[in-house]
Amino acid sequence: MNRKREAIFMGLGILTGLALSGPAAQAATGITARPSTQPIYVDGQRISMTAYNIGGNNYVKLRDIGRAVDFGVTYNTATNSVYVHSTQPYQEELPAAPSGPTEESVQAALQALRKQYPHGSTWPAPYRSTSNGPYYSGMNCAGWATLCSDAAFGNLPWRRVDNPSWNQKLYQ
Repeated sequence: MNRKREAIFMGLGILTGLALSGPAAQAATGITARPSTQPIYVDGQRISMTAYNIGGNNYVKLRDIGRAVDFGVTYNTATNSVYVHSTQPYQEELPAAPSGPTEESVQAALQALRKQYPHGSTWPAPYRSTSNGPYYSGMNCAGWATLCSDAAFGNLPWRRVDNPSWNQKLYQ
């Protein structure tokens, strides 16, 4: 190909790219959300509510509206659905309770042990878990580990795993 022809194709490619990117850039600026500064009133009373302006319209969280005008809003995680209950009062949805110990509860239990048995103090050796675990003698590191485990996780049942592997189901 000669230089003149390459330059023409290069120019056409640049113009085509600009033509195609222009509408995309305009669409991207059309969906920009900005905090709205308009005051919001419910029954003549000004309320504080976070709103966003998107394309000239104000958007607020449905839950915030439910709280402000007192109607129920719930979310069903199983069906990924939002429900509006116009005849029920608004209630804050509580976060789901953890199904087991949390990092915070384990840390708190270990901190309590640290206060109870400061560095250099004698801990109850032998420590025997009431779950009749494998550390029946409860001496030394095994006793201390069992004491920490019972404090953090409760008196859990135990079972022996002879040949552990990463693929093995350890909990039932």
